[in-house]
Amino acid sequence: MLNVNLVDRGWPRPSGPEAKRTLAARPRTSGPRGVALIAWGYALLLVALSLAIWRTGDRWWPTTLMLYGPRWIWVVPLAGLLLQLPRFGRRLVGPLLLGGACWLVPIMGVCVPWRVWQADSSPDVQLRVLTCNVAIDAVRDGALNGLIEKVQPDVVAIQEAPADAEARWFSTGLWYFERAGRVLVASRFPIEHASSAHWRDIGAEGSLLRCDVNVDGDVCHIFGIHLMTPREGLEAVLHHGWRSRPTLENNTHLRGLQSAGARRLVERVSGPVIVAGDFNLPVESLIYRKNWGAWANAFSTCGWGLGHTKQTRWFGARIDHVLANDEWRFTRCWVGPDVGSDHLPLIADVCLRPRQAAPAVAQNHSPRAAR
Repeated sequence: MLNVNLVDRGWPRPSGPEAKRTLAARPRTSGPRGVALIAWGYALLLVALSLAIWRTGDRWWPTTLMLYGPRWIWVVPLAGLLLQLPRFGRRLVGPLLLGGACWLVPIMGVCVPWRVWQADSSPDVQLRVLTCNVAIDAVRDGALNGLIEKVQPDVVAIQEAPADAEARWFSTGLWYFERAGRVLVASRFPIEHASSAHWRDIGAEGSLLRCDVNVDGDVCHIFGIHLMTPREGLEAVLHHGWRSRPTLENNTHLRGLQSAGARRLVERVSGPVIVAGDFNLPVESLIYRKNWGAWANAFSTCGWGLGHTKQTRWFGARIDHVLANDEWRFTRCWVGPDVGSDHLPLIADVCLRPRQAAPAVAQNHSPRAAR
């Protein structure tokens, strides 16, 4: 016969008010401490993702997918933890601040124009540059020419330009045009010389168009650029899995060769240089940082927010840029309104730095300086 000592096993169990007091007396080991551990784990995960993006970028196919994918998804756990903040208080403040900072700056790439506040004054020659990939016939009637009339750019760089772009969008005012394939540069100042480059020999699509523009006596080199898209490699991996990673890796290799070649061509010229167009590269990309990281980026310097210029159904990316060498200083940059393309226009104001070897700069009476 089995003898069970009910007293030793806590029988009969307490009920009513006595049960509530017993449960309240038990130490809680999995509530606040567990949530805090989850929060710190999530924050450290975002730190690791930030390091992975910046150190491996498009060198490793999983981080290449992250570069061009929807980065906003990493904020979903953060939003859930924020809902727990009133309940668990100080335990979550540290990891939430760390995770939020990592998500906003290195992952999402939020820009604050702090460099503008330290900039020198007295600009010499000021230009307004507009660039947009118009996706051939995607632009709505009247949208782009209306924007050009509104913001009054001095230089417009268009990628995927249709054959009738000059007549369609530049019907008023005096403009000078140069074209290389579907890359078009329009200038309100005379274009004294133009040349172009392609990369068909290595199988890379895209064009680089150089225009030497005479701006009030200063020869400025304006480059319109459209580099190869990563779409083919990304779609191969998304549709066929990791076995298609050689397609993505080959695409990345070609884009690296093309970008390096474009940089070498741009650096051959001396004097003021501006490069504007669709780079198909986010600023976190290793290809971008290796070839263009030393150049001033208009939105990184004086833009507010995310600066997404490429729009998809679920997310955006900042792959269109206006760059300049040390002869220039950016004073303002912003993303324009939707004109119908899956790219948004990017507008930047840039001015020549005062030249130290020259005498005092005379007052500029050009109407462009009054903007």
